Amino acid sequence: MSLVLVEDAGAIAVLTLNRPEARNALSHELVLEAIGAIDRLSQDPEKRVLVITGAGDEAFSAGADMHQMIELAPPELGRFLADMRRLFRRISDLSHPTIAAVNGHAHGGGAEIACSCDLRLGCERTTFRFPGVSYGLAVGTWHLPTVVGLPKAKELLFTAERVGAEEAARIGLLNRVVAGASLLDEAKALAARIAEHPPQVVRSVKSLLDRTVGAPLLQRFYRELYSNQDRGVSREVQERIERALAEQD
Repeated sequence: MSLVLVEDAGAIAVLTLNRPEARNALSHELVLEAIGAIDRLSQDPEKRVLVITGAGDEAFSAGADMHQMIELAPPELGRFLADMRRLFRRISDLSHPTIAAVNGHAHGGGAEIACSCDLRLGCERTTFRFPGVSYGLAVGTWHLPTVVGLPKAKELLFTAERVGAEEAARIGLLNRVVAGASLLDEAKALAARIAEHPPQVVRSVKSLLDRTVGAPLLQRFYRELYSNQDRGVSREVQERIERALAEQD
């Protein structure tokens, strides 16, 4: 049985973590399979948006497979942890947008996968937890502050407390909360709206946002200016403006 399922929906790909019997815990095998799947998707010019979710109704991912981790010798455990971090980076480094459909518990490594995505949709079953300090590990520091802000990130990482769906939406950890039965459909619909736009522009916007967070205002301004100048004003841009004007009339 494949530990990672990939659904091809034209411009959209849906990657499903497929260990429902283990609450989609991240075994080393699953991590390596996910890295391979994402590497292949990154090379597919037809793909414009990636949706990531978990199999079943209980969990997006309960995090690293603790049962496997305690059986590993220190060198093997080190490789496992390094590969998990490599997975998080692969997701965050994708040039096209990513959406996490967080269909249940997203704890530990599962929360990090969700936060490595650009957008997160959740449901009434969604919870987040960053328990790294409980295990003597520093986790989540590289991306969580840009999602929820520095003070809230410190609170979540210092305390390792669980956050429910409503609180997650309030602090920006979720973009929105929808009914569990329609979560994946909502995520696909959002992906389809993103995929309607010119992919090179969407990727440019993502790159600009990711690279300029925290940079001085003037630097952000000129990076956007040069990005548009590099692409030039194509006939496609003119046609899109003409359609927008026609819709206003």
